Amino acid sequence: MKIRNGFVSNSSSSSFIIAIDTTKNKPCKCCGRKDPSIIDMIDGCNDGDTSLKAETYRDVLLKINEDWYDCETKKELIEKLKPYDKKKWNIVSFNVSYHNEGIKEILDNMVSAKTAVIINSYD
Repeated sequence: MKIRNGFVSNSSSSSFIIAIDTTKNKPCKCCGRKDPSIIDMIDGCNDGDTSLKAETYRDVLLKINEDWYDCETKKELIEKLKPYDKKKWNIVSFNVSYHNEGIKEILDNMVSAKTAVIINSYD
């Protein structure tokens, strides 16, 4: 049996809802530099399939209510969002092109470093 890890898709993009820990990416005290924002990187993509859908807790909830038709799935997803305190976590919804290796790698690194949590993903 083959086990696939990471991003696998039959469509042109995968969709994600993630929580980003806002307390982890602070500027360096010496030089002021900080890691680039995945939100800015997604927003700046021009590949046609990578796009930001919503970038605040409230906007993600509105998007879930617009996009999800299955009431049980919608309720489960909203429950998954509740533990992510609005002061510490930024909730973001976005699409990533199947071919956008850079954004996928950044997301994988953020999850590994525990600076982001994937709440939901789907193709």
